[in-house]
Amino acid sequence: MYGEQYCFGEHEPIAAQPNQNQIVSKTASPMNTTIVPQQDQPGSPQPDLHAQPQYNGPSRLHRLPPHSVEAEQAVLGCLLLDSTEGINLFLGRIGPRPDAFYDIRHRTIFETILDMSHKGEPIDVVTLSNRLNNMNCLQSIGGQQYIAQLPDTAPAPASLYYYLEILRDFYLRRRLLHVCTAATEWVFDHSIDVTELLDRTEQQVFQVNSERLDTPQGIEKLAAKAVARAEFLFEHGGDPTGILTGFADFDRLTGGLHGGEMIVIAARPSVGKTALAMNIAEHVALNSSLPTAVFSLEMSAESLVMRLLCARASANLGLLRDRIMTKADLKRMRDAAEAVAKAPLYIDDTPGLSALELKARARRLRQRHRIALIIVDYLQLCHPDQPRKENRQQEIAEVSHALKDLARELNVPVIVLSQLNREVEKSEKPRKPQLSDLRESGAIEQDADIVGLLYKWNDPDRISAPVKNKPDLEIVHLLIAKHRNGPTGDILLTFHKGFTRFQGYAPIAAADHAATEEPATEC
Repeated sequence: MYGEQYCFGEHEPIAAQPNQNQIVSKTASPMNTTIVPQQDQPGSPQPDLHAQPQYNGPSRLHRLPPHSVEAEQAVLGCLLLDSTEGINLFLGRIGPRPDAFYDIRHRTIFETILDMSHKGEPIDVVTLSNRLNNMNCLQSIGGQQYIAQLPDTAPAPASLYYYLEILRDFYLRRRLLHVCTAATEWVFDHSIDVTELLDRTEQQVFQVNSERLDTPQGIEKLAAKAVARAEFLFEHGGDPTGILTGFADFDRLTGGLHGGEMIVIAARPSVGKTALAMNIAEHVALNSSLPTAVFSLEMSAESLVMRLLCARASANLGLLRDRIMTKADLKRMRDAAEAVAKAPLYIDDTPGLSALELKARARRLRQRHRIALIIVDYLQLCHPDQPRKENRQQEIAEVSHALKDLARELNVPVIVLSQLNREVEKSEKPRKPQLSDLRESGAIEQDADIVGLLYKWNDPDRISAPVKNKPDLEIVHLLIAKHRNGPTGDILLTFHKGFTRFQGYAPIAAADHAATEEPATEC
């Protein structure tokens, strides 16, 4: 049943008809039939080029969904000949999906075989027929005679893998047909916004593609993976297992960035959260060669790249703006640009993106470039799909949920930058920021797997900023206030403001400052 089949009356294939703008010469023999353009006949009316096109023949919408009865029978026959190996191969390639079979009889047979396998019952023609008979399904399937014929439909039981490939191919085609049919209904439903329509369709197609790549896993495989991961962690002595950020203390505390995680980095304005995120993007894309996507809702792509080049070249951004640079600075900038140009780094600076639009663009990047890390700068500038002016907290919660779903859907870490409330600055005494200081919504705290709060101490009794005798250096704290799968803690970072570069903190003694100062000379 691979051919053209039609439902609603079992239409027969209809032979191709001559085009309306052509006529067949009646004097010609069947073997020498000539087609003469109608417009070339004297006095014949010219075709109306503005008329609506007319379609002849049966409607393609009435065709049966793609399927192969022969392949379904061959698969079931193989399962009856060797149920243990056959079922394991089926579950590993397609998963426990009875709807992989188009024929309702074959779905019932497969469900019964699967149930018998789970219960440890022997599976053959006799036991299967007996079970179906007890379920009052045997006659509707075709009786024991049909069951007995199934093993004979498998020409080569060793070719089960190839039969499964055929079965899976038709199953995915039907899934895609279902998505397209649903999308057609959505198109005519004017209550659905176009942006939501596009996102729904793209998400459904992406899910079908995911089914092509992945299959549901049973607890046995998941338990084996968990044990393997535990052994890996034990052998590597706590080394980071995720994507490295370039900040050793952060990687040691969090284990790196892992797929499916939403990492929130929050701070007050001008503390350096964008610089920190771009430093991470630089390390992942350039040093680890992992494709990285940055969605910048605040700054232009040109500004981000300029920061990136200055950070990599150790060139002072302020001096560049003031046109005070040396030839050595320019050379380092050119060298940095040459390295950055080859990096798998993708920046989208479209302003005012909604959560749906951002997710759609991220999916396309994931499909085309296998993106390993996504950065969003920043959360409060991302619009919800349906703005609610009366409830800003609910809007932010929707965006937060969408970004968490994105991380899970694409199985990549998503770093989300966020603002902190002003209450941190209004406090009478200097204090560390708290999770409750996350701006405008408590949902951010709930959705995030890791929350890092970036802040500076202005208390002279503590580590202060800027560093003495080094006005271009600041000591900044990154407080890991939440870590769903590990410990929390406070990480010290050194921020080079001129270079927009964060580095791991290294104490600088007063003697070091004195050594770097040039002795005064008398004029």
